[in-house]
Amino acid sequence: MQVFILDSLALYTPADGRESESIIERVTPRLQHANSAVVLSAVKVIIKYMDLITNQDALLGFVDQYALQW
Repeated sequence: MQVFILDSLALYTPADGRESESIIERVTPRLQHANSAVVLSAVKVIIKYMDLITNQDALLGFVDQYALQW
């Protein structure tokens, strides 16, 4: 079920960079899910939405956060 929701979210285009940041923050916990399909769908959403973030400080924060997890 979560995979379908995340895949639908990947098709959605946020209105602005702040909305992208908010969605990334809410999807991040899915990176620790036991199901690999959920993790891959979460990564797809995060990568797509990182391109839409306009705030460079927020973008660097996300990059630092994910670099430590992987």
